[in-house]
Amino acid sequence: MTKIAEKALKGEKLDDILIIDCHNHIGDWKAFNAPRNNAEGILASMDTLGVDRASLTAHSSIGPDYRYGNDIVIDAVTRYPDRFVGYVTVNPNYEEDMKNELDRCFKVKGMKGIKLHPGCHGCPVDDKRYHTAYETADERKCPVLIHVWGYESVAAVDRLAPQYPGAKFIMGHAGADIAAMAYAMDVVTRRKNVYADLAI
Repeated sequence: MTKIAEKALKGEKLDDILIIDCHNHIGDWKAFNAPRNNAEGILASMDTLGVDRASLTAHSSIGPDYRYGNDIVIDAVTRYPDRFVGYVTVNPNYEEDMKNELDRCFKVKGMKGIKLHPGCHGCPVDDKRYHTAYETADERKCPVLIHVWGYESVAAVDRLAPQYPGAKFIMGHAGADIAAMAYAMDVVTRRKNVYADLAI
């Protein structure tokens, strides 16, 4: 067992490791009790847990207003550039504004990736309306975090990864159910540009 693993098992702080949480939400959400959900509250939680940096997307971006939510994220990454990086969240139901919103947000230094939530937006992972987001991720060689829930969503990422080799696909929730998680681990093993996060 490594010294790092020993420290972790003892609950000791891992000062010699950079810990980055790739899947965080800022702001309110209709059905969640999310206390301390502003930038300062998230920072306090990060400090308690020993997390050095966190990647943010706003609940409101995946819900009613992607532009408003992206502005919340921009504010957080601008005020705390050493602690937060931001995802630009886009909604495929407003496909005509997707490129404009990606360009607007990526002008901000701390905005580093793209967030998609097919479940909230009622649009399959591989729907053509997401093409602009995947194309942008491919060109920028940036991460695209996708809320992946179920076998078919994982299969869609498996099909998309070779089409956009520059994009770094992160399967949020690693597929969520047991069958999908097993498939997700297979995809991660086979596709060099696919990763899984373990958020519940």
